[in-house]
Amino acid sequence: MISAFIRAMFLAAMILPCQAEPIITELMADNQSTLADEDGDFSDWIEIHNPDSVPADLTGWKLTDDSENPAKWTFPAITLQPGEFRIFFASQKNATYPHHTNFKLAKSGEFLALVRPDSTIRQQFSPSYPSQGIDESYGLRFAHTTLVATGATAHYTAPAATIPAWETTGFNHAAWPQGPTGLGYGLTEPGITVRHVFKNGSIGGLTDAYSLLALPAGDPGILSETTVVSPTVNFLGEASDGHFAYNSPPPGGTGDHYAIEAIGFIHIPTAGYYTFGVSSDDGGSITIDGTAVMTDDSFHGADDHFGNLYLTSGTHTFRAVMFEGGGGDEFEFYAAAGQLAAWNAAVF
Repeated sequence: MISAFIRAMFLAAMILPCQAEPIITELMADNQSTLADEDGDFSDWIEIHNPDSVPADLTGWKLTDDSENPAKWTFPAITLQPGEFRIFFASQKNATYPHHTNFKLAKSGEFLALVRPDSTIRQQFSPSYPSQGIDESYGLRFAHTTLVATGATAHYTAPAATIPAWETTGFNHAAWPQGPTGLGYGLTEPGITVRHVFKNGSIGGLTDAYSLLALPAGDPGILSETTVVSPTVNFLGEASDGHFAYNSPPPGGTGDHYAIEAIGFIHIPTAGYYTFGVSSDDGGSITIDGTAVMTDDSFHGADDHFGNLYLTSGTHTFRAVMFEGGGGDEFEFYAAAGQLAAWNAAVF
């Protein structure tokens, strides 16, 4: 027979609240205008949510962007009520504001984790959360109802004047063009955004170049940096030339131990296979729509490296990276239709 004392303890255990488990629901790594902090700065931010029915005591909980240092930043003594959301800025202003972390977020993506007081990981984005554009956030999807499915056919028009009653349910849009969702109206700025970053130290290869490019402006790991919008990627420093004439010097000048990142859009007129190439001194990489097409993690003189993939017609994103260790420096990026494995002046 269970004693009265044991029965009371058992009943008490049944009604004691469970430990709440907060989660990261959203983050923004390139905040330019959406949410200002106490100083009026548009710092990176991380949203923490308590999804449970009991309060969540954040004492001893931690956030980190370093997989080797799970205790990088500890939350202040804050309690989140059931269902509450709260923003914590990733600004490196922790010495001034207790709800600001001692690290910033990399817009190109990096490791991020929420760590329990016992040092076990509650939630992590590993190896990294996705890269983010200006004022774009990334987060979890909650319960939802899909009103318009991705790819659903929609009718659209860009009118020169107001169309009466177009928003009413009885409006006849049969004459409008149609196409798959999503649809939008915007502006793509012509040119390629090129960022040239010199490292405060020596560069060790492609992984080191990615880490350098992920550093925020003003980081002590950056010796200097320059960003320009260029019509082409055709830069020549002190190396032997590549294939194209009318070179420009690297945006930040020639030198050693740096990385260049070129990002932009390319319009594909007809679906098919396309080849992308880089002539570089030293190594580099090419990414199309987030997919690695070419990776060259080696040190060498001016040399070509290629990759190809099948693309649908329409607009696609690209990212071309090169790194310079020492000696000469040169960087060209080019593309052509078809599957090619070597330079061909007739098509590139």
